[in-house]
Amino acid sequence: FLGDRSAATYDWPDTGDYVVRCTVTDRKGGTASDTVVIRVRDKASRIVTSPTVRLSGQILEQGQPVADALVEATPNHRAWTNSDGRYTIVNLPPATYRVKVQKPEYTFTSADAQGAPLSSPRTISVGPKSGDVNFLARSIERVPPHLTITNPTSGASLNGWPIITGTARDNYGGSGLDRVEISIRHDDSFWNGAGWGAQQTWLRAKVSGAQWEYQPLAGQGIALPKGKYIIDAVAYDRAGNSNNAPISGGYITFDGPTDFITLPSLNGLSKENNSHTIELWTKTENVPAFRTWLLLLGSPESSAHHWLFNANGSTQFGVDGDGSGQLQPRLKRGEWAQLATSFDGQVLRAYVNGIQVGETNARFNLHSGPTVPFTLGKPFKGDTAFQGSFKEVRIWKGARTESEILNSMSTSMSGQEKDLILCWRLDTPIGATISDASGHGNDGQVTGNPTWTAPTSTDFLINLP
Repeated sequence: FLGDRSAATYDWPDTGDYVVRCTVTDRKGGTASDTVVIRVRDKASRIVTSPTVRLSGQILEQGQPVADALVEATPNHRAWTNSDGRYTIVNLPPATYRVKVQKPEYTFTSADAQGAPLSSPRTISVGPKSGDVNFLARSIERVPPHLTITNPTSGASLNGWPIITGTARDNYGGSGLDRVEISIRHDDSFWNGAGWGAQQTWLRAKVSGAQWEYQPLAGQGIALPKGKYIIDAVAYDRAGNSNNAPISGGYITFDGPTDFITLPSLNGLSKENNSHTIELWTKTENVPAFRTWLLLLGSPESSAHHWLFNANGSTQFGVDGDGSGQLQPRLKRGEWAQLATSFDGQVLRAYVNGIQVGETNARFNLHSGPTVPFTLGKPFKGDTAFQGSFKEVRIWKGARTESEILNSMSTSMSGQEKDLILCWRLDTPIGATISDASGHGNDGQVTGNPTWTAPTSTDFLINLP
């Protein structure tokens, strides 16, 4: 809450312990953070009315601190690690807790006081003399599995449904293939296992070793329309890696200095600081020389909502022109990830692949002029052009929850969903404009010469007798 001031005052709502976290961001995207614990006592008695204890510790990966990991004792008692990998959870009643640690693309093991890994997670008993509870982190290497559709062949003319078969193998350190999912589309309808609908559905294939198969209509006797069908198959290994963007269809890639999409006026947001949610799939190709802009909702330097990607690989998601309160979800070059920010009018939360990775207080001014512009991949302030890919860009009225974001991240929207005000699927060849599937008329204008990549799929014809 300091902003540009060197000092500030704050009225604490109650007695107890409070964690104060300070994050400093320089103009080149570098950040550092630290936390202190403040104990607020009753003015008259000079005691804390509800005695509680603290839980603290450190998270390291090969001796290096892991920042922005979420440590949770209960849903109401949790904290994120600072730049030194340290966390402090306060106001815990003395009790026994099972501590959970989360950060996208990491696995965690509890450690003893000397930093040696323990064989299993511990149940922590917290009391006045509790010591540190430490954890060891390990990055999950993102190596995609390999998948091939062997039957039917592309362009085949068939009488009735075939058994769809293929091969898949895991490339990730022997962790094994987890599953293969199938999506079948005819025109604008998707097969859901019992009939056709507007919502894309992913159906589980039967996996046996490196072989998989799916029988779409075995024993159901449902008549099928003639025409062209598209099959998408996605393989996942046990580390959560997939062989392509989890949403079916093609995607758009910005690879030139003037490739971006603009929307001069977004229909559907009516207040300066109203609640909203932004979601998209992206894959960054190059770390920029200085920084690049994934998106901007609003006008530059007017407390708009920006997503920035910095030269050191870090990110800044938050209020444009305000160096404080920036969230920093982690991106890896060359890998697909679903990113989201959800704002409820006071708190901005960031998500990577459906998991919350941070939150901060924020205040936006989206209506600094007569309209609310929205840009995708456009550089501002002399920064570097974005180089990478986008898929399924969405803007919603209102703050979506973690479960809502997670449950819909791998599903293409029909456009009829409540509160959806912009949906750029980017799954078909592009022209001068990008159509808005939400029905709100928020069509994007294409600048430059971005490329469109067709989906990994098999097309075949169904000829019924």
